[in-house]
Amino acid sequence: MALNLSLEVIELGATKIIILGNFSIGCSPSYLSLFSTATSGNYDKRGCLKSYNSFAMYPNDRLQAAIDDVRKVNSDVPIVYADYYGAFMHLL
Repeated sequence: MALNLSLEVIELGATKIIILGNFSIGCSPSYLSLFSTATSGNYDKRGCLKSYNSFAMYPNDRLQAAIDDVRKVNSDVPIVYADYYGAFMHLL
């Protein structure tokens, strides 16, 4: 959906686009509270829930690949991927 919108705004004359990725939901306090478990293997070294972070990364990976495809067709329009997942994990 974000890519369809990106193509549409490019057609309307956009000169720069930023596309936002997902956060690392497995590190979110609400997810950590709701899905708390005594199984240590469910957590990564930062104490985040592995399965939920994997779930968040899947669309991020696909989104970045799709952005690359849009860039090939619209090389004159800078398209930036905002890696919220990576930025948040860096802060932890």
